[in-house]
Amino acid sequence: KKLSPPENVAIPHMGWNEALATKESPLFQPRERYYFVHSFAIDTCDPKWAAAVSDYGGQRFTCAVADGRRAACQFHPEKSGKQGLALLRRFVSLARSTQANLGAVVSGTTTLAP
Repeated sequence: KKLSPPENVAIPHMGWNEALATKESPLFQPRERYYFVHSFAIDTCDPKWAAAVSDYGGQRFTCAVADGRRAACQFHPEKSGKQGLALLRRFVSLARSTQANLGAVVSGTTTLAP
C-alpha cells in the first residue's frame, strides 16, 4: 500500500535508512543502513517471511523478506555503498552454496538439510 507518513514527511521515501533484522538470516545483518527509493510498502507480512523492518515518518514497514532460498528487499543494494555490496556478496555466496548443494543432491553424493 502507499506510504502515509505525516504531512511534513516527503513521498517518495528517498535516502538512507536503517533496516533492522527481525530474524536470523544468512543475508540480512542485525542492523544496517541501505538506500531507499519508494512510495509503497508491504501492508501486512507473514512473520515467517519478514526478515527486516524499517521506519519512515513514524510508519514501520517490512523492508526485506526471506524464506528458504527466496529473498527480496524494498531498498536498493546496488545504491547502498559498502552495506549493499556486502549484502550482494552474501547473496551470491549463498546462491553458489545452494547451487553446489543441489548439484551434489542430483549426483547422489549428499542430501540437503531440511
